[in-house]
Amino acid sequence: MEEKEWNMALFHKVQALVKRHGITAPDPNDRSKIVCKDNAMIDSAWQAGIDFLVEQGVYCYDTRRVIEFTEDEVKSTIRGIPETLVMGEGKDAVTAKNKHMDGDNDPVLICGGFHSPYREDIAHLAPKAFMMIPGVDYMQGFTLKVIDGREIHGTAMAAYAARKKVRYMREGARKAGRPGMAICHYPISLEAAPMIATLDPRNGLRPCDGAMMTPLPNIVVETGLITAAIVFNDYGLSFAQNGNGHGEQDSFAGSREGYIVTGIAKSIAGWLIYRSNITNMSPNIVHEVFNRHTNMIRVHGLRWPDIMRRGTQYNERYLLYFAQKAINCAFTGSAIEPSGGGRLEGTTPYEIEFMCECAEAARGLKVEDGIELISNIKKMADEECPAPVTRPGGMGHRVSRTGWDGSLPTLRDVYDLVKMEPSEAYKQEMDKARRLVKAAGLDIN
Repeated sequence: MEEKEWNMALFHKVQALVKRHGITAPDPNDRSKIVCKDNAMIDSAWQAGIDFLVEQGVYCYDTRRVIEFTEDEVKSTIRGIPETLVMGEGKDAVTAKNKHMDGDNDPVLICGGFHSPYREDIAHLAPKAFMMIPGVDYMQGFTLKVIDGREIHGTAMAAYAARKKVRYMREGARKAGRPGMAICHYPISLEAAPMIATLDPRNGLRPCDGAMMTPLPNIVVETGLITAAIVFNDYGLSFAQNGNGHGEQDSFAGSREGYIVTGIAKSIAGWLIYRSNITNMSPNIVHEVFNRHTNMIRVHGLRWPDIMRRGTQYNERYLLYFAQKAINCAFTGSAIEPSGGGRLEGTTPYEIEFMCECAEAARGLKVEDGIELISNIKKMADEECPAPVTRPGGMGHRVSRTGWDGSLPTLRDVYDLVKMEPSEAYKQEMDKARRLVKAAGLDIN
């Protein structure tokens, strides 16, 4: 089957399932419907996601074949999602589990950052600075464009760069005094060889570590990651993270209701095919579906207009984005992954420290209280430090947003990785952000 044929079939199947199961998507601007709480609708959406996998399957783009499942295979495999998983080892081991939505007082599972590109000259410094932060449970890796002064091209160089990058992470953990901290490999290449090359109990991935294993938009998988998943599972890798359980990224889903079906199906598919037991997911009802029906660890929390966009400048509003993220994940029972979003050397340890503090303070919040708190932060931020009115678009803007053209500041401008402290100007922005968060109603020191 050609991919174009798969995409059109996906569109028609999703729309048929939306109609069959009576799925409706709430108005995203209606704050009273941020959370569904309708168990009948949640169960219908869950069954629609399963029906998609049984009736349509999952597309493998490099073989151009459809992977088919029976309903029993899907449901029995879902029941195999572990209730808990242990990431890391020794004194740095963390037992992770799905936290329930609405008032769960257990600690928030926090990834310390990266998931973005870095330049080679600070690759040996950055991991330690992030991994020393109290509250950080595990670290995702970063990508490199250049290794040993040479631009990375081809399988062999990608495999070498992947091994060296993971070695930087392991060395950073040792320097931070947390040698057992879990690492989640962020791929430089999705080919099998560079992924598998990272396995090395001494200087690479140990069985207690994990890797990003993500389906592509429109419920598509690839043989390189399937191969890596088989080897990782045999090696005993503790966890895999699906970075794309987001229905909104499925361009052929066709509607907000369609995004619900594909978000559920793709999140299940990540476990079925790659054994991804931690999943970044959306729309909001997808969180409720997986909270009700599985042990999957959910990432990122809910979305609604009061959630501020992450800016590009290191200022008060940028810091408030991280405060909102922490509060959101705390009251929805989600894990926190402050990914860099592809921006060159974007996040600094200063934001991660603030985020950890806010997450701890927000533990046990009820959904309604969390929504109100985030709304208060947004209202106060719009008054005190409003966002730019317009955002440029187009391909040129997407390139500039990565920062590779020098158009964006990087952590080097506001944070000293040797001294491990922020600039005086950035400290002043933090003082303003902390003052606003307290005024909004979060009890932080």
